[in-house]
Amino acid sequence: MPDTSCIDKRIYLKNQTDFYKDVAYFIQTSHFYSFLSLFPSLKNAIKEITSYTHRGSKNIEIDSMRLKNRLEYVQNSLPYKIWQFLSSIRKAILSKRFKTQNVANTKWPQNLPLISVIIPCFNYGGYITETIASIRNQTFQRFEIIVIDDGSTDPATLNILHELKDVNIIHQSNCGLPAARNRGIMSAKGKYVCCLDADDLLEPTYFEKCLLQLESKNLDICYSYFEQFGESQVKCTRPNFFLTSLIFSNCAIVPAIYKKSLWERVHGYDEIMRDGYEDWEFYIRCAKNGAVGGVIPEYLFKYRVHSDSMLFQSKKRHLEILEYIHKKHADLFGNLQKQIELENNQKIKYIVSDPLINL
Repeated sequence: MPDTSCIDKRIYLKNQTDFYKDVAYFIQTSHFYSFLSLFPSLKNAIKEITSYTHRGSKNIEIDSMRLKNRLEYVQNSLPYKIWQFLSSIRKAILSKRFKTQNVANTKWPQNLPLISVIIPCFNYGGYITETIASIRNQTFQRFEIIVIDDGSTDPATLNILHELKDVNIIHQSNCGLPAARNRGIMSAKGKYVCCLDADDLLEPTYFEKCLLQLESKNLDICYSYFEQFGESQVKCTRPNFFLTSLIFSNCAIVPAIYKKSLWERVHGYDEIMRDGYEDWEFYIRCAKNGAVGGVIPEYLFKYRVHSDSMLFQSKKRHLEILEYIHKKHADLFGNLQKQIELENNQKIKYIVSDPLINL
């Protein structure tokens, strides 16, 4: 009988190195990773572990020991409570793997748009023409554009809206951004919704790449990385759409494409939240309801940074808005077991028949 001890040892060591990579990757994608910029050597150690690739049986024992030492260095360098918290989340998440489920895709009526793009506008006439041009330049063209004039008072904006062609314009008194989005989505005919602010831009392949993921994987929501332009030029990655990520911060983007049925299921945007973060709170409810998400690792959304943007105003009331979100979701914040339990409902990988039927 052949000696399998060497083979078993290699398998064990391979599993160990995978484990070390898994822990390091979890730290790298966690809420605390941004603080590690204060500790360059610690950050480099994590990157070294996550970038490791197995180079063959001759090196695996040495590599396993090296990665173990690097991980122990990370563990010893982090404050104990943070390490304990990260470890408890990781173990709970890994305790339940993804489920698989078969699903049949259905044909969306050919006479209807597949995507409805919702653009609230309040005195943003100086930007909206460029925003709409970025939509019309999409490689996927089966969409409708709905602009909600949220009580604009600027004559130039009103003139520009009046001149727009092939756009459904809805006029209403000023009710705020979340109410304007809800009004537009109620009129939407598409299977999917994309809410885009009137001063932001999309890269030409954004619809195409998100729809391929949405349709072929039966996702509820999909988005990409983004880059800032205007008064700031920063590129930002985004983590996957999981509840434990959303609890810390908004891991999605405003123009994430999602099923209209998901919006109906969670009863739309909270119209009380006129001061901002309404998209974050909306996404928390989506995740609580088991929404399955995906992210395109490309910078396909361009977020305009300027002093008049709503985000600047929201930051002034950050703590007040955050307190509202915490109170509204008091069942989640501080309840790790509940977060993990609900997040497990998001862990489904669909096997889709006719994945390209609408593309």
